[in-house]
Amino acid sequence: MFGETPIEDSLTGEYYRPECIRWVRIADQAPAGSERAAVLAELVEELRSSLAAHCGTKEAIEAKIQGYLPYFFNGTFGLCVADPSTGVGIARKEILQERLIDITANCSISFPANISKEELLALIDDYADSAMPFSPAEYERSSRKRLVDDFRPVVAKA
Repeated sequence: MFGETPIEDSLTGEYYRPECIRWVRIADQAPAGSERAAVLAELVEELRSSLAAHCGTKEAIEAKIQGYLPYFFNGTFGLCVADPSTGVGIARKEILQERLIDITANCSISFPANISKEELLALIDDYADSAMPFSPAEYERSSRKRLVDDFRPVVAKA
């Protein structure tokens, strides 16, 4: 997935970020056959409470949650979110990314009208804190490169 990376040590098995262990524990403590449902119930509850302040309606919250679930279950959030241990951490990164893309028209507007330079830099920094760095193989295509590493210097120079 990330191309070849030279390493000194021999690695076996699959990689799980320590921050994802919580989800494994929830599944492990669930009755046999309901592991996925247990994780889903906890995640959805946390996402709902996190998204409530940012979405206008219950329908909008549910739509966002349904949009997030495939990324959660395929491991994307485990790689790209700084704190994937809770729905709060996942929602925070996604909300910040959405807001940054929305108010800057995906970085095509360096100086949006309804936000000061300082507020925009703080938003970029908050997003940077909520998102993981990407592997060298994925970095060039990453949202972090575009929204933080490329865009922040443009805003800061103004």
